Amino acid sequence: MSARSEVKAARIPRQDEEAWEKPHPLDGELPQVEQIAGELLPVSFRPLVCDVAERMQTPVDYPAVVAVLCLAGAVNRRALIQPKAHDTSWVVVPNLWGGIIAPPGFMKSPVIAATTRPLVKIESEWQRDYEESHKEFAREIEEYELRRSA
Repeated sequence: MSARSEVKAARIPRQDEEAWEKPHPLDGELPQVEQIAGELLPVSFRPLVCDVAERMQTPVDYPAVVAVLCLAGAVNRRALIQPKAHDTSWVVVPNLWGGIIAPPGFMKSPVIAATTRPLVKIESEWQRDYEESHKEFAREIEEYELRRSA
């Protein structure tokens, strides 16, 4: 008996499809969700969020979620929560997860692109600065090595 046939023999058989009940349709509509209140957003986010929502003709929630998630990603693990005022041994690093849930064609991707554009621009500027600094550093190392060998 080969190793391959032993693996096949060791697999757990699937349950019979007829043993499963037929799924029931979901009843009715989903309840309405309140729109995010603009005053809950950081003041610095409001112009961008309102502009994107107006230009894309989407709820304010879409760009608001993206902006808050971008901030959470930029802050990363530098923000800490200390649940007890006098106990410094208990520190929690918060993680924020989120997303936009809507049917196809509801402008999710364009809203994400428009809201993250400022962050992408900053990141590309920082990348360019890093590459220039790295080239300068490489030149300095080369110059140092030449002087040391002379």
